[in-house]
Amino acid sequence: TAYGSNGGPVSSSQTVTVNPPPQNCSITNFNANPTSINSGGSSVLTWNTSNCISASINQNIGNVNVPSGSYTVYPTQTTTYTLTAVGSSGNSVSSSKTVTVNQQNCSITNFNANPTSINSGGSSVLTWNTSNCTSVTISNLGYNVPTSGSQVVYPTVTTTYVLTAVGSNGGS
Repeated sequence: TAYGSNGGPVSSSQTVTVNPPPQNCSITNFNANPTSINSGGSSVLTWNTSNCISASINQNIGNVNVPSGSYTVYPTQTTTYTLTAVGSSGNSVSSSKTVTVNQQNCSITNFNANPTSINSGGSSVLTWNTSNCTSVTISNLGYNVPTSGSQVVYPTVTTTYVLTAVGSNGGS
């Protein structure tokens, strides 16, 4: 307000708005459930962020939703996932979770021939069971067989059958 020589006031006003400082982006939580899986299993990554404008997860996952989301992963080996979030002020924050993959060993539970002694022209039944195996062969049959099963054989001479089982990690 200003006063002129005649004493009359003259007024003009302006408003200055003060914006609050930008809040930093933060990761409220980042989880993997479960954190330990068997080979071939899955885990679900979940997260919550606050004051973030974007987020991404490594391991070729890429951009993900903010402020929250979930993503199912199928790792074939123990893997660490890192969530990186960015705020409007330019700050970035990261959090990591590791999913452990338990490589289960392939094993032969049983392998039997019944009977083990036959007369010429007779037959025997081979039976087998495996655990955590992906392929099975039996020598002298000439083809792959199921991971568990039975097969009638008609050997014409004394024959030794060898079962070979291979697991997902390549071990036999």
